[in-house]
Amino acid sequence: MRYLGARISDLPTPCLLVDQSAMRRNLACMQSLVQGKGKSLRAHAKTHKSSCLATLQRESGAIGICAAKLSEAEVLIANKVGGILITGPVVTDEAHGRLIACLEASPDLIITLDDLDNARRLSKKLEKQGRDLSCLIDLDPGFHRTGVPLEHAGEFASALQTLPRIKIRGVQAYAGDLQHIQSFKERSELSSQALGKAAGIVDQLRLRGLEIDIFSVGGTGTAQIDANFPFVTEIQAGSYLLMDEEYSAIDWAETAPPFESSLSLLTTVVSANHRKFATIDAGLKAMYRDGGIPRIVDPPNAGTFEWFGDEYGKITPASPDETFSVGQKIRLSISHSDPTVNLFDVFFATNGDAVVDVYPIDMRGRSQ
Repeated sequence: MRYLGARISDLPTPCLLVDQSAMRRNLACMQSLVQGKGKSLRAHAKTHKSSCLATLQRESGAIGICAAKLSEAEVLIANKVGGILITGPVVTDEAHGRLIACLEASPDLIITLDDLDNARRLSKKLEKQGRDLSCLIDLDPGFHRTGVPLEHAGEFASALQTLPRIKIRGVQAYAGDLQHIQSFKERSELSSQALGKAAGIVDQLRLRGLEIDIFSVGGTGTAQIDANFPFVTEIQAGSYLLMDEEYSAIDWAETAPPFESSLSLLTTVVSANHRKFATIDAGLKAMYRDGGIPRIVDPPNAGTFEWFGDEYGKITPASPDETFSVGQKIRLSISHSDPTVNLFDVFFATNGDAVVDVYPIDMRGRSQ
């Protein structure tokens, strides 16, 4: 594979680097955190969008993989990754056809449902194909993005039970709005409140005769909190594998962050005609702007980064006596990993200064 065995300095820029040792420590850390609380990890692939890294997550102990979109699930299934949960709605007739094709190739596929009309249409298609499909009832714990309002969950579940070929396995309750709350205390209180309300619904559903085997919740920011909750069966974390400035900025209980920033962006100084700053070849087309501010991580303490347009970034030396030179390699931390990863074709996995593997980002652009 091209660039395998190369030095970091030989790579084309901008490009994504993954410190393989740090990534593997993150894998082990999350698995230990979740299993230590008697829960399972269904790791999310929307962060890395790579079937290779999804396979690593499964090999590290994850019971399955979450996909945000149907098209991501299609890539995972084509690469023999099982235990897939599609966490977002699948609602069009065209998408239903693709979903059934996925089900044929991966019978343990699970989807989420929050709309009865959509469920009815899907049920009719499943009947024609003679296939059963497992689902989770998507509960809205307060984010108001997707999910059944909690007060309507019982009625929705009862109606869903009557539909042929759709098998209710449990519930999903994802509080995405809580993942980046800076204060651990506030994040913990709000997540516990949200899960407490969702757990009350689970009790009601069980009283209606539903077998709730799966209570799927959380993300990287609340994993430490949600894994302590008695009703939860699995955690949907994904960003822990790579991390970014947005996650690094939050408080992690009374300890240091349990996960390391394994992902970085390698760039090159392309212009240094001004003593007070230099220009690098990475701007808005190479990094998603929303989130934290990228930092220069190599050379360490070398200066600061500013956005400088679509193609470029500005770096300012830490000292007026220091300068950057044309051709110099600069490594940056990532502001927000998920949409940044979606801009690239591969990760270059590194060990020290050597490229030891290349992971295709084969779910890049799979947003359908």
